[in-house]
This record gives sequence, structure tokens and C-alpha cells, in this order.
Amino acid sequence: MSNPSDPLTESAHFDADTLTAVHGLAAWGNACFNPAAPDSVFHHAPNRVIGTWSHFLGGGARQPGADLGHAETAVCELAGVSAVSLAGALLDPTSMTILSPARGFYAPSGGSHAVLRCESSSQYDGVVTPVAGVDIHDIRHFLYKGLPSAVMLRGMLGPRLLVAGPVLQPWQAELLAALGLDQGYFSIAEPTRFTRIIATDMMRPEPPSRFARGAIDRLRFRFGQDHVRTRRLLIGDGQKAWGDDWSAIEAEAEDFGFEPVDLAPLSMAERARLFASATAVIGPSGAALALVGFCDPGTAILELQTTALLEGWTRVLCAVFGLEWYNLIISMSDITGETLLDRGSLRICLKNMVGAA
Repeated sequence: MSNPSDPLTESAHFDADTLTAVHGLAAWGNACFNPAAPDSVFHHAPNRVIGTWSHFLGGGARQPGADLGHAETAVCELAGVSAVSLAGALLDPTSMTILSPARGFYAPSGGSHAVLRCESSSQYDGVVTPVAGVDIHDIRHFLYKGLPSAVMLRGMLGPRLLVAGPVLQPWQAELLAALGLDQGYFSIAEPTRFTRIIATDMMRPEPPSRFARGAIDRLRFRFGQDHVRTRRLLIGDGQKAWGDDWSAIEAEAEDFGFEPVDLAPLSMAERARLFASATAVIGPSGAALALVGFCDPGTAILELQTTALLEGWTRVLCAVFGLEWYNLIISMSDITGETLLDRGSLRICLKNMVGAA
């Protein structure tokens, strides 16, 4: 049982750059598996500038109704990736926060909004890496941050490195099995202290690094592809939030050859094959477009955004995976909160994506 003087209850945060850097794979392996090794950081890749925003707008984002809110020359930069080796650290399966007794919270694992429950904890003599960060149940974070970091570290350090986290949901277990990580998965139900925890700052809230391509490519090879790329998909996750406007979006999209698709009953493998078969995809911001990484390069993606939710996740994924990103920002009523779709702007955007109806 912890108490207020226990260092486990300290709320300080630290980042990878506060640790001593090691260089070379042999030194990194020693830092991870030598019980006497101090906490350290290994820098895998620096920040990378991959182009300007306008480079991957797909030529169709400057239509009426689309205010991108940034200069055309803004730079798209992907954060670098480092990994840390933390002796005697503790992992909480609820918040996925990592806590070093000597240093406090590892900032990228949970940030200031994660709360670690230290009323009880277990001890396990093993070296592990977390399967994801605080956003473990968000498919985008799990797919483009959690899995890539586990694949990267397991590939460097081998099967002695276990993957740890809570009891997985079926879709998460399917993804782990497809990557061969299920046999080394260590499930925990309460805060657990390990001999050492290996984690990366890929868990930060910013969009993912380029390393996500490695994990997604492996999944695509594992799942295969069912169809020739001929399909145009309208992902139907926006029906509840968009009300009557969603029916209008469906009607306009169907004029351009798009078919409404419900992802809910599909397995992860079926979803991956579906996106791989597409030449164009439409969906609202968020989870609806989480699987665009399975699309072939050059696939046209139309992200439907509202003025109440403007984010850059899909835009960056399109840059990482070589997709054409199109964007339609739809206003919302200040009084009712309803979306105010401009069907003319939507049709212009659809023509820019796929040509005349």
C-alpha cells in the first residue's frame, strides 16, 4: 500500500531527452536486459520534414466551403522517435501510464491527464514494452502508434521483450496475432512493477511517425487483398452525429459511384482488405478514416470535417502513406449545433476527386 511519502505518488513528468543516451544496437540491448544498467534513451530517428501541406492536398481542397486555416507553405513535420529503458518501472493497465520510482511519470505514456492507481501493485521479473499509450482504445493510436512501437522494439530486442497491457478487445487481439505479438503478450489487471519497461515517445498525442508504415505493410501482407482496386467507399460512421445531412451526403456520393459501408460487423482483416480495394474513400474525421493506411498509394481520401472538430490526423496519415487528401469543412449552427451542409461544395469536391458524375 502506497502513502503520500512514497515516490510512486509523485506527479513529476520527464521526457526521453532527460536520460543518458546510448549509441549502437549492442549498447541498447545491454541497457534493456542488464539489471545493473542505468535508465537510458536510444534515439532511433530525428524529426523529418516530408513536404508542405499543399504538396498533398490532392489539388481539390481549395473548393468553396473549405477553409484550411493555415498558410499554404506550412511545413509538415513528423516527430522523431526515441525509446527509453526504465529500471523498476510500473505500468498501470487502466491509464497505460508508466511510472518510474526514481523519476516520476514518463510523459509520453499518459501526460497530465492520466491517473495512476497505486493502491495495490504486483511485481513481475521481466522486461516488457506497453502495447499502447493512454489512448489504447482509440483505433488510430493503437494502430499507428502502439503496434508500430511494439513491432520496432521487438524487432530490435527479440522475443525476450514481452508486450504488456490490459486484457485486449477482440479487434486488438486480432491485430497482435497478425503481427506475431500475441504469443509474447503479458496481460495485467492491476498496476504492475517490472524489472524494466522499454517504451517510446511515439506514444505522444501528436500524429504518428513514418514508422507506422512498417507495421501497416506487414498487416497488409498478412491479411491479403480480395478485390481489384475498383471500389469507392463511403464509410458510414457519421450517421448519428450528422443527422439529416448524412442522407444528403449519401445521395451525392452515390451519384459519383460511392457505396455506403458499415464497418461494425467486419473483422480487422476484412476491413483492411476493404480499404485496400478502394480507389476513393469518404468519411468524417476520426475513427471512420482510421484505416486509410491500408489503401494503396494514390487513393483519394475525402475527409469531412465540421467547424466543431478540426484535426490533422487524417491529413498526416495521407502524407505518410502517399494518399491524395481532400477536405470539406462543414459549418455547424451556433444555435442548434446541427451541421449545415453545402451540397454544391460537396459536389465540387467529389468532381475534383473522381471526375464528373
